Parts: sequence; C-alpha cells; structure tokens
Amino acid sequence: MCRPDCNDVLWEIDEDDVVRCRCHVGHAYTAELLSLAPDDNLWRALASALRALGERIALARKLHQQASDSGRGLLAESWARKVREAEEEAEILRVRHGGSTRLRPATRMGACRMN
Repeated sequence: MCRPDCNDVLWEIDEDDVVRCRCHVGHAYTAELLSLAPDDNLWRALASALRALGERIALARKLHQQASDSGRGLLAESWARKVREAEEEAEILRVRHGGSTRLRPATRMGACRMN
C-alpha cells in the first residue's frame, strides 16, 4: 500500500484492535482514511480529464470558427467533428460517473496524525 498524498510505502500496524498504516516518516493513517484515497484519486483524475476535454472543445470550436469564417469548409467540418467527439467523450465521463456536470470535491488526504 502507498501513502495517499506522496505514494510513499506504508507498513500495516495492528494497535489496540485498530489497523493503522505508517510511512517511514511516521505519518499514520487509519484503514478507514486509506479506503477513501482511491476514490479521491479517481475523482481528481476525472476532474482533470473533464478539464482537458473542455479545453480541447474550446480550442476546436475556435479553430472551427476560424476555418468557417475563412471559407475553408472541409477544414471547418473537420474541426466541427472534433468538437462533437470531445463533447461525446466528456458526456460519457459525466454519465458513467454520476451523471453530474460537476464532480464532487475531493476530501483532504494530506491531513494525517503524527505519533
């Protein structure tokens, strides 16, 4: 297992019927807190993917408009197709992961207890 905020190696320690994991620095995490890390990482990755797709859509729309305004119909259609493809990809991410246009915020994994 790896530490959520820096991917450092963790060792499992059984203390008083509570499973904890500790890194070489001494940061300790409960199993419950560690169970949230993959979820937070997933949501961060999805937010990043949607942001990148949004940027791709904005650029493709701009290039579509420029090509259209300059009378380059084939190039304009190519950019329009790229806009549609990116919009479809973004919609797939939204639908498959909650159907919302906004992703929920990540919880703070950086907070840890020093023992």
